[in-house]
Amino acid sequence: MSELLRSAARGVLGAMAMTGVRRVTTDLGLVRKPPPERIATEGIPRLFARLAPEHPETVIELCHWGVGAVGGIGFRIFPASLRGRRWTAPAYGLAILAAFEAIAPGLGIAARDRSVAERLALAGDHLVYGIVLGRERKKA
Repeated sequence: MSELLRSAARGVLGAMAMTGVRRVTTDLGLVRKPPPERIATEGIPRLFARLAPEHPETVIELCHWGVGAVGGIGFRIFPASLRGRRWTAPAYGLAILAAFEAIAPGLGIAARDRSVAERLALAGDHLVYGIVLGRERKKA
């Protein structure tokens, strides 16, 4: 399997792990509406409504996994010496959250209405994404 494909797969796994964390944080009331759902319902709802109106949650999740895959490929582009540092992948996960926060207003999503607890929960799931992304298999 090519390195880019492995990186994309790690990105998908990281996005899946984020979903698990988000189910918990949302159920506990720490996160009101996760970013993928906000994009689909507040940012570009017409697009998501057309994709699969009978399965909106599935479409949102598959799009999230796709973004995770692209993020995995993006991380792979970093030099190996940088990717190999313990802090790089978690910092990359947080940078993705920062990028979302930067573009959210352009999508019509108000990011300022989040509580400190919600911001910390979102930072936590992005740290999980980065940790999963950074778990490269060592070649024997």
